[in-house]
Amino acid sequence: MKTIFILFFILIGSLQAEVILNERTNKEVEFWKRSIILAPAIKRGSKYIGIVLPIIKEFYLPEELALLPILESGYECGAESRAGASGCWQFMSATGRDYGLNMTVWSDTRGDIIKSTYAACKYLKKLFTKYNDWSLALAAYNYGQGNLDKALLREKTKDFWKLKTIPKETMDYVPKFYALIKIGAFDKIKDSTLIKVKIKGVQSLRKIAGILRIKINELEELNPAFSKGNTPPGITTIYLSPTWSRAGLCAIGIADC
Repeated sequence: MKTIFILFFILIGSLQAEVILNERTNKEVEFWKRSIILAPAIKRGSKYIGIVLPIIKEFYLPEELALLPILESGYECGAESRAGASGCWQFMSATGRDYGLNMTVWSDTRGDIIKSTYAACKYLKKLFTKYNDWSLALAAYNYGQGNLDKALLREKTKDFWKLKTIPKETMDYVPKFYALIKIGAFDKIKDSTLIKVKIKGVQSLRKIAGILRIKINELEELNPAFSKGNTPPGITTIYLSPTWSRAGLCAIGIADC
């Protein structure tokens, strides 16, 4: 019972205490201070934090994990890596399917901020439960659980900071994340949220953008999951800026208002 209580406390607590200040972390603190990509990523993150943070809290995970998409994608939900990872949380297709993210001719839900955040939280919680150590859990998120397990076995250690044979990207990943916490990046993300609107049937995003009187790329930026430029059959949730009026969508009956 005591072990369960300690684990529960760690999950719902802050990651501030996990930040290890060493030469590697301090180096990444300087990296973020000089970075020209951080401010735009924080600005994009501010659009999504009102969606991401409640889901993280629902899973009793540390709220600082809302910073992870800065590392993964710069909070660009339409981002795709050269390796094939996609979305704000950068899921590979196989791992995405394992956590309920579907890829069809109509959509790739790795680009859906709600669905991908639920998937990321399930995955991160599983990794932390396995390792009981956030440094290892984060390394596994980046490198893959199987790959990390092989490295731990090969090097006969359970200490992330002693690993020497993992890729440089993973070696830098954990201190980069801790450095974001150290410089107070979480407090710089402004508390805002998007509007969720249910759209009926197959509708062109270009048509929706026209009704909203916005540019198509503005709508696509918030809704990168739709593969064909249309919402799929059935009822689909799309995300709108709170500054956009949805009255036109309601008036012609394509939105469930």
